[in-house]
Amino acid sequence: MDPIFFPNEQNALIKVSVPNPQKPTCFLLEMRAFPENRFTANFLKAYHQALDYVEDIMKSLPEEKKNIGGSLTTASTGKFYCNGLDVPYALRDKEVVPLLISLFSRLTVFRVPTVTAISGHAFGGGFVSEK
Repeated sequence: MDPIFFPNEQNALIKVSVPNPQKPTCFLLEMRAFPENRFTANFLKAYHQALDYVEDIMKSLPEEKKNIGGSLTTASTGKFYCNGLDVPYALRDKEVVPLLISLFSRLTVFRVPTVTAISGHAFGGGFVSEK
């Protein structure tokens, strides 16, 4: 499978690939909002689109393969895996926090187990409160 870029190849914030063709339900999701992979509305929307893509592939499997399992590994390169929320941006764009909470909720119950290959600083969503 060729890599797929979200929202598109020219503005690739997220890249999804299947590194091993022998395991077509084991996905690699790479964050590409360099240099810090900060949570902005566009980044979070691209992340949701990538998860939609993975779910669509899993749903399109033949009936006899629907329960074969799989995995999703998230990764990035450089100094930051994820430097979390861009606070000044989030204060201006009220869409960010609901998108972020939705993403965290979605990953918690995602169709395939999700693991993270952290290669750098990972502040991520450490600021998020349940209120």
